[in-house]
Amino acid sequence: MPDVDVMMIGHFARDRNIVDGHGEEAPGGAVYYGSIALRRLGLRVAVVTRLHPDDFSLLDELRDEGVEVFATPGPQTSGIANYYDSADMEGRVCVPLGFAGPIRPADIPDVVARVYAVVPIIAGEVDLQLLEQLHKRGPVALDVQGFVRVREESDGTN
Repeated sequence: MPDVDVMMIGHFARDRNIVDGHGEEAPGGAVYYGSIALRRLGLRVAVVTRLHPDDFSLLDELRDEGVEVFATPGPQTSGIANYYDSADMEGRVCVPLGFAGPIRPADIPDVVARVYAVVPIIAGEVDLQLLEQLHKRGPVALDVQGFVRVREESDGTN
């Protein structure tokens, strides 16, 4: 019997949502929204993520929901500033705020899952080596958002 139904693998995000010039910080990423939704549906869920150690306490909300969390320290916490041009939130411009670095095969705990859901928020979180390792463990689901959303080089810091 698997230890969990779904293991979600991707960056937890500290996002900033700005609508018509008014902004607020919010947790984000599929590991945040998806894991809570799956838990509330009654599934056993684990999250594998990277973020800056100063932000590890932000993962307490997931633990409070019953999600098993495996966090690895990263140089930054990933995040995106989402600039919406109107309250209907139909269009947006996304600007990277940070990048926690790639998730490595060694970051994946020895936990058996029915499905390994790879849910990155931005390109570079997951590479082919990790996908191949997960495929050997069991079925893999992919959220393509984190493979097609690419950080653009602007001043060498992104």
